[in-house]
Amino acid sequence: MVYDYKNIREIVQEDDFFRLENTSSNDCHLFEYTKEDQALLFVFLPQIKIGHRSVRVKLRNFDEKAIYEYKLNDEVISKELI
Repeated sequence: MVYDYKNIREIVQEDDFFRLENTSSNDCHLFEYTKEDQALLFVFLPQIKIGHRSVRVKLRNFDEKAIYEYKLNDEVISKELI
């Protein structure tokens, strides 16, 4: 866990932080950190709410014409913003 944090520490400590509005009704807490061409998104869900439906997230500071790459469970996926 310490190793993982060290990989993202620069983004978390030095640049923009946003507490995002949750547009769904499942009590998730959404936090975004951005730095130049990198961003982190943290989604926290109370344990009593596990088994919920999907979460819609509106991110900040993104170029609508860019193609973004994200990593989830060690799988990298590229997406265009729609």
